[in-house]
Amino acid sequence: MPPFQINQKKLAQLGVTIEPFDFDAATDAQWEALHDLFVQASAESSPEDPAPLLENTIRNMSNVPPVVDLMRWLAWRGDTLVGNAAVSFMRTEENQHILELD
Repeated sequence: MPPFQINQKKLAQLGVTIEPFDFDAATDAQWEALHDLFVQASAESSPEDPAPLLENTIRNMSNVPPVVDLMRWLAWRGDTLVGNAAVSFMRTEENQHILELD
């Protein structure tokens, strides 16, 4: 099976660009856009729950245990964040074969 490749032509037709998200170098605007995306998703899945605070989103996403490798990408249409994806895996003796996609 060939490695996963992003269809850049299809993304260009949709007006979407995908960029890696650097937790350590993220700008305030990137954090706010990602937080807004999470707030929208939370409102759809749990409308009775209060929206998470920006500070909590940043803290929760930045607090990754050292045994976890986490990579995240952001999908932009112009200046609007329209999606995100993440992949993580544990650096432990157990379950080394498992990769989690979000």
